[in-house]
Amino acid sequence: MPAFPPEIADFAGQFASLQEKRHKADYDPSHRLTRHAVITEIDTADLAIKRLQNAAIKHKRAFAVWTVMKRRE
Repeated sequence: MPAFPPEIADFAGQFASLQEKRHKADYDPSHRLTRHAVITEIDTADLAIKRLQNAAIKHKRAFAVWTVMKRRE
């Protein structure tokens, strides 16, 4: 990932982490969550979104473009 400001990088990391947790919750019948754990994850997502909203528009645009670009290896 290119170098983005901390609020963008944090959002990207939290998004990926929470997406993995959601998939586990959706598709792993043995996976159990406590109410406290769920509330903590919601608070984490909320904070990451708020920090993203406060990022400079030029960085948000660059991140949006980066997310849709085809990666070449």
